[in-house]
Amino acid sequence: MADLSYFFYPLTFVIGCMAGCLGAMVGGGGLITVPFLIFLGFSPVEAVANTKLGACGSSLSAIRKYRAEGAIRWKLTPLLTFLTLIGSVIGANLMVAADQEVVRSLVGFIILALLPLVVRGKDIGIEETTPNSRKLVVGHIVYFSVQIYGGFLGAGGGILGLYTLMYFFGLPILLAAGTGSLPWFAMSLATSIVYGLAGQIDWAAAAALFLGMSLGGQLGASLAVRQGNRWLRNVFAVVVVVSAVKLIAF
Repeated sequence: MADLSYFFYPLTFVIGCMAGCLGAMVGGGGLITVPFLIFLGFSPVEAVANTKLGACGSSLSAIRKYRAEGAIRWKLTPLLTFLTLIGSVIGANLMVAADQEVVRSLVGFIILALLPLVVRGKDIGIEETTPNSRKLVVGHIVYFSVQIYGGFLGAGGGILGLYTLMYFFGLPILLAAGTGSLPWFAMSLATSIVYGLAGQIDWAAAAALFLGMSLGGQLGASLAVRQGNRWLRNVFAVVVVVSAVKLIAF
């Protein structure tokens, strides 16, 4: 594990706040915390592991806020949560056994693949639509695949999941963020257990992230509810582009 001095814990808390705020709105919090932790000396696996435990805090805060605002499609959450639990555990076990250099390369290319999806359909994420049964079936398959990726690589998994809920399930982005918060918590908790058993979590650093991301999750969900779908989709588009550039170029 990385040898962190106490000086870094307040900074880790602040970084967690930023990541939790972003993650609760549009996903992508791991794109802040994972590079930060790697910079401090953690391996990529350890950085993802600590981020997953921290993300439990932001997800719980987001669930409370979105539930209070009626921004969760509860009828979708049981199956999505089940798929998330299975997929994320598969992904986390792959991550523990993975070549870490390959992992870092894959992140950038997968995020880059989001770019065509962002510009497709001016009303995606703004207006709610009713998908046909075939699209829903495909959507569940894609969502399951996304959760394997989320457990495997972490960074960008929330972005992929959010777009899946918008495109395949017809949800406006605010409802997609709210509905996805419960499966995301399940995934964060399940993968944290896998990583913890594998000895990949630095509990002090993860605790600082958890506290910071809990506060950030509350702030992000509140901001999302206040600003609405159109503003939130614009933020999502910017995050996707910036994330792709960051992971491919740096």
